[in-house]
Amino acid sequence: MHGRDYFYDRDFFGFDFMNSGWHYLIMAVITIAVIVLIVYLLNSRQKHITVSPALESLKLKYVHGEITEDEYLAKKATILKGR
Repeated sequence: MHGRDYFYDRDFFGFDFMNSGWHYLIMAVITIAVIVLIVYLLNSRQKHITVSPALESLKLKYVHGEITEDEYLAKKATILKGR
């Protein structure tokens, strides 16, 4: 038994793996795991990008000179502490 038929006639630990349907189940599990991983990574990345509206408003007030740097830093610490 040499050549191409050698590999096709082999059993997987005594189990005909490729003709049993188990390979479909394993591929489905792997595909679902990859999709779940991609969704998880995209969601975790999006959480880090999100900025609170209160912090944005505070930044605008500081940039426009409505509050001092000390007020800005104190209020920023309060906002970040509440997260």
